[in-house]
Amino acid sequence: MKEWAQAGVGTKANPFSSAYTIAEIQMVASNRAPNQRWIQLLGCISSRHREQCRPHHPVDLQFELQMEHVLTQFTVADLMQGNLRHLLLYTDRQLQLLQHAHTWYVDGTFHMVHRPFVQLWSIHAFVRVDNAVKFQWRSC
Repeated sequence: MKEWAQAGVGTKANPFSSAYTIAEIQMVASNRAPNQRWIQLLGCISSRHREQCRPHHPVDLQFELQMEHVLTQFTVADLMQGNLRHLLLYTDRQLQLLQHAHTWYVDGTFHMVHRPFVQLWSIHAFVRVDNAVKFQWRSC
């Protein structure tokens, strides 16, 4: 199908967009009736194409961080302390929101990461805009 090839091209042209969002766009552009099974299939195909463009998962913590795979709006702090390594990623906007938050909530998980990484640690806060309260988070 033509959508399969376009899904692969779309993921390479938009490396930071969701593969499933690209699949939905391809489905709409093809003038087909929206079909969740096709979108899922095209999303899987898009992810497979994107996999070829990603760097290999590191085997140890002494890897070089390839900045072309990080969104430009993110500030990256790469901290080494002995044989421990900490990668912090955040935007200026996230930092501003956390500075004005009354309370920070932190969360650490060990299940979402693969070796050589040990833990994903994130900082969250509730942000009030007018009468609405929104949950804001930042991953470290």
